[in-house]
Amino acid sequence: MLARIKIWMVIILLLLFLIVLRFQLISGGIKLLYLFIISLFSNPGEVWIQLDFSTVDLFTSVILIFAIPIIIYKVRNRWKFLGRNVSLISFSIIVISLIFVFAPVITNYNPNFQNSLKVTRFLSPLQKVQKIYFKENLSSSNKGNFAIHKKKVIRSAVDEGFIYFDSLTARDDSVIIFQSGTVKSFPKEKIVFNDGKPKVDSKIFLLGTDELGRDIFSRIVYGARISIVIGIFSVLLSLVLGMLFGFIAGYYGGYYDLVMSRITDMFMTVPSIFFIIMALAFFGNSLISIIVVLGFSGWMGLFKIIKGEIVLIKKKDYFVTSNKLKLPVKNLLFNEILPVMIIPVVVNVVFQFSNVILAESSLSYLGLGSGLNYPSWGSMILSGQHYMTQGWWLIAFPGFALIITLLTFNLFGEKIKSYYNQIDNS
Repeated sequence: MLARIKIWMVIILLLLFLIVLRFQLISGGIKLLYLFIISLFSNPGEVWIQLDFSTVDLFTSVILIFAIPIIIYKVRNRWKFLGRNVSLISFSIIVISLIFVFAPVITNYNPNFQNSLKVTRFLSPLQKVQKIYFKENLSSSNKGNFAIHKKKVIRSAVDEGFIYFDSLTARDDSVIIFQSGTVKSFPKEKIVFNDGKPKVDSKIFLLGTDELGRDIFSRIVYGARISIVIGIFSVLLSLVLGMLFGFIAGYYGGYYDLVMSRITDMFMTVPSIFFIIMALAFFGNSLISIIVVLGFSGWMGLFKIIKGEIVLIKKKDYFVTSNKLKLPVKNLLFNEILPVMIIPVVVNVVFQFSNVILAESSLSYLGLGSGLNYPSWGSMILSGQHYMTQGWWLIAFPGFALIITLLTFNLFGEKIKSYYNQIDNS
């Protein structure tokens, strides 16, 4: 039965499951997108001010969650990899990719959201707490429909519209709320009522909360985004530098090869972690600086691979003939060199990607990561080690996510390597 399940089937089924699971949030996102389009014609100046990254992120996820299944179903026969049988590695890559793309749909909880610290601090996995809603103030009610609906759909790091509590008592003129030994009283005029009773909902924290009452599940989801973004752009930078320097050194040789090889050896003699820490000490630990530093510290392996492949290709008869015919360097690069060395480059890039994710988590653990504005698996493990006796889940879940991600991409690289080794041997 499992042998008949194809990759395209798994992708579509997971997206359909996500649509059903998050139907209310997705429908709210669709309504928000509709209000945005309407507001563009009625009040464009105000609506553009309201537009931010989180709003664009939600719009993109809502559009793609319906577009991707349609596109995949139509191209399932043209893209051969979609017709392959699903394996544990391919399933893990699909799940990680969906988390990266659809993070605002998977969890609508802001990863930095804090509320009622006495109630939400160190909640264990699957623990449920209650929350009571307050009426909106007059200034909020005077905002446009887009702004009001945006506040309901997209959660910010601060929300004064509700608080969590342990228990409550409703009196004639007030509502008494108990929060871990603290008693608070609110007049009924500030409380939202349904059928004569205070409006009360419950929230289940799937993976618990941390020492600041933040949702662990949301922080792991958005932490995956940070790791993947840093991994993709750092590897792209390493790929560009490695291919450029490797091609120049291998193709032209001589003085170019000597200088670039010595520079490469110099970089490789110094442990990369020292170079990274030194660079971050000068430029700071922002997201851009992390990408640049990790990209500049990982091009040496690609340089050696590309240079070695080009040196071997230059000795081949077909390349010597092409060179004697004085074909342009551009044609030699794209027609003769790239097709031959694409396989070892792809394998190296996959391994480099997992190494960058590990390096980013290590830097975050050392306090040199992407900063406090972005959740990171490494920083979650760092903060969790101080509270191991109070919350084992603070380290266990981000550590498990990191291990699964690294294991997935390392096994994926090994699979690509063994697959093309079999082709070369045959």
